[in-house]
Amino acid sequence: MLRLDSESAALSLASKPTDLLVLAHSRDPADRERLLGGMVELCAEAQANGTPLSPQISQLVEGLFITLVKQAEHDIRRRLADRLADAAWAPPTLVNMLALDEIEISQPIIAYSPVLAETDLIRILVEATLDHQV
Repeated sequence: MLRLDSESAALSLASKPTDLLVLAHSRDPADRERLLGGMVELCAEAQANGTPLSPQISQLVEGLFITLVKQAEHDIRRRLADRLADAAWAPPTLVNMLALDEIEISQPIIAYSPVLAETDLIRILVEATLDHQV
């Protein structure tokens, strides 16, 4: 199984977008994690190359991330949060969703995400658990 923290394996996926499409049709949790890892790598690579995604593609990617994360297991969400914690390109809706997840998942996002705005942090203080507030 490919894990989100395996950058070299995700890189090979990022070089084959058709492989990501095949994974998108699978219901297997391992394939879903591989798809998330490939999507993270594609977005990170685009940002690193100075070619950010167009607004339309960004909206599509955000929708895919949200759909996949809603169906993902705890460990997959935790690894994704670790990968996205310092990603400036990460979709804000996804980052906010992970920030309100269980504390083990949300902690790296709350601590390091450049995407969270002051209003997001205030909402976390108001809506989340005491562990989130600390």
